[in-house]
Amino acid sequence: MFRHFFLMAARSFARHKLYGVINIAGLSVGLACAILIALFVRDEISYDRWIPGTEHLYRVEVSFHPPGREPMELARTPFPAPRALLENVPEVKAMTRMAPGPVTVTVGDRQYAETLVLADPNFLQVIKLPLVAGDPASALAQPQSLVISESMARKYFGATNPLSHPPTGYQSEGPMPAPEVRLAIETVVLSCCAP
Repeated sequence: MFRHFFLMAARSFARHKLYGVINIAGLSVGLACAILIALFVRDEISYDRWIPGTEHLYRVEVSFHPPGREPMELARTPFPAPRALLENVPEVKAMTRMAPGPVTVTVGDRQYAETLVLADPNFLQVIKLPLVAGDPASALAQPQSLVISESMARKYFGATNPLSHPPTGYQSEGPMPAPEVRLAIETVVLSCCAP
């Protein structure tokens, strides 16, 4: 039966070449568009889904309306807003903040330009990232505590344990105290709202 259909299609294509090329090109473009749309929708739906308990996590954003300009959507809020939400909205069980910033990390005699994310001490209790080494309860207890990914640990320390070999320093606006690596998390290459 399929042999008959292929034979009829081949004969029709041989007789009407231009019409056949237009049909095949239209079918190819339509299938390519459908596949691209499906991949885009799948990526959008999977956003942050790898984080355990993601259905209970929300990000607070602010719409800033400067006079005479278009409104700006920001993923940053005024400093007291999360605490006020926690105290005044009963549905809010916990809150945490994070703010990215550029830094230079020094390991031995090598320097690396990285993005450092400052986070509240309870960050790993609210957003449960997949861990490799360390204790999430005490990982961010000290201001100089540092949590790094597996790929960063390999980049900075090679095969040695990152928990026993801290970077010698890092600086942003000015020198900071030497950090202590307290925790290593799995390297994540999936869609994520965190910087």
